[in-house]
Amino acid sequence: QEFYSILSREFKKASLSLWYPSRIEVDPETNEKLIASDYGLFPLPCSKEQRMEKIRLYELLGRALGQALQDGKRMDIVLSPIVMKYL
Repeated sequence: QEFYSILSREFKKASLSLWYPSRIEVDPETNEKLIASDYGLFPLPCSKEQRMEKIRLYELLGRALGQALQDGKRMDIVLSPIVMKYL
């Protein structure tokens, strides 16, 4: 379970610029900025130059979510209903 918690925290890092920053929280352990939202994380639009890198990260997140389901674990990441629709 700890692996999925760490992975969730990594995907929420503000430095990745994956999510629309509706609220920024600071991780007390690492002092890193994390994206948070009451209504789920929503993808941040990106430029053509960043598109392939971000697609790879979103695909990795999808694979991690699938593996967590297979393992009977949960990831601490709340995605917006629109994102969940396309998973």
